[in-house]
Amino acid sequence: MVGLTVEQVNVVVAEVQRKKELQGISVDFVAKAVKDFLRKNTNLEKKLVEKFHAKSAIFEEVVKCVRAELRRSAGLFSQEGGDLKQIEELIQDYFTAKGKAAKEKVLLSLLQSHASTLERLPIYSSLYTQLFAITGLPTKVLDLGCGLNPLSIPLMKLEYGKNVEYHAYDVHALQMNMLGDFFERMHVEESAFNGEGGVLDLLEIEKVKMLPKAEVALLFKVADVLDKNKGHTKSEEVFRAVPARWLVVSFATKTMSGKRMTAPRRIWMEWMCDRLRWSYKVIEFENEIFYVIKKETIQ
Repeated sequence: MVGLTVEQVNVVVAEVQRKKELQGISVDFVAKAVKDFLRKNTNLEKKLVEKFHAKSAIFEEVVKCVRAELRRSAGLFSQEGGDLKQIEELIQDYFTAKGKAAKEKVLLSLLQSHASTLERLPIYSSLYTQLFAITGLPTKVLDLGCGLNPLSIPLMKLEYGKNVEYHAYDVHALQMNMLGDFFERMHVEESAFNGEGGVLDLLEIEKVKMLPKAEVALLFKVADVLDKNKGHTKSEEVFRAVPARWLVVSFATKTMSGKRMTAPRRIWMEWMCDRLRWSYKVIEFENEIFYVIKKETIQ
């Protein structure tokens, strides 16, 4: 059966991205989601091809389903409550602030301006202290499915005198553009800091393998998004592909309703590490649990 033309796929993509919370996602990522959905739902694709019209019920059904899939797969929880224009202004304020106290005040406002960083704000300093006590202070970091977590870099207390590389990737193109500006300003302030942001779908394993090698890779709340409640083969494949000695994989410890999980530890993670002969340590906070994993080999 002949599928949708490129032009028709683009029409579907444009309609999907009319929702504000989906506008910043990479167009390529949305197009892939459309094609994947139709490939798995051939009956819907057939009906859409036979009568392609943006006002048809079948068109609206496809758009609705793709949006739902994107909300699950793109980890859009990280975007909730975030006004990107406001964040851009706060970034500018941070780098123009004079004095340590003034910069710390703006940084606090910056981290409070977005749901993902706001949730970690009470634990960031303790998290990085405990984390780097295990891994050692890194000079090369990967931040995968990063959202706006790189805005917390000033709290990591990295040693810029040793030349620091920070590579961040996500499917949210607008956020990555904003982080690119943040990294450029960081470099101006600390010439030994070099950061870059890029758009990446972590399920493209060959691209993950080609990422810059790092000492530590941060994968905060990424595994559940990758697996979509369908086992853990996808996340394991990504973990194995990431070119870093240490992986830091985190999970929520509360349900969507806010209730504390009775068993927040992920036993499957511990079994996986034992099977692959990767050692690990656990750092646990009220809202999030972190597995600090040492890979025996970098593939």
